[in-house]
Amino acid sequence: MVNDQTSVEDLIDASGPIMGLLTEQTSESSYLAVPSPANTCTFLREVQSSLPIRYVVFDGWEARTVPMGGSVTGEVLEGRVPDPGYVVMVAVEDPDATVIDAPVRNAQGRIIAALSIAGPSFRMGEQAVAALGAAVCSAAEELSAQLDSRLQPGAFWPRQSRRAPWMLRGTASLPKA
Repeated sequence: MVNDQTSVEDLIDASGPIMGLLTEQTSESSYLAVPSPANTCTFLREVQSSLPIRYVVFDGWEARTVPMGGSVTGEVLEGRVPDPGYVVMVAVEDPDATVIDAPVRNAQGRIIAALSIAGPSFRMGEQAVAALGAAVCSAAEELSAQLDSRLQPGAFWPRQSRRAPWMLRGTASLPKA
């Protein structure tokens, strides 16, 4: 269990379509991680970018547990998220890669997971980071909403929609690879 009401299975089930759309829209690989014991985090899901030039150090990270210290995911899971709602850092494993991470919250607002994208830093200038950060935040908010709606009495799971709402907001400015 991630918390009293949300299980790891719930996160895995709900995150697939959202992460697929996030990766499709941003052209960057996406990752979902949860806190684990001893100041570590475990990656539950990844969706790799189809671009030939992409960040591959994280390829195969599903079910991998790593230390949180000094990482963007650690910052988010520990609640150190600045006002724009996301954290941007150079990847711990590779100084030529950038990671953008946003919190996934439960119904009470507690951070239960971190949703991120990672890609080559040359594609992540200041304007791109603002647009990509907004997309990651929106996807994390959508995942939070889906998890919350699952807990409502009489809710249908999974929630049906043709496109996630974050796909319709502010995506025109996303950079194309």
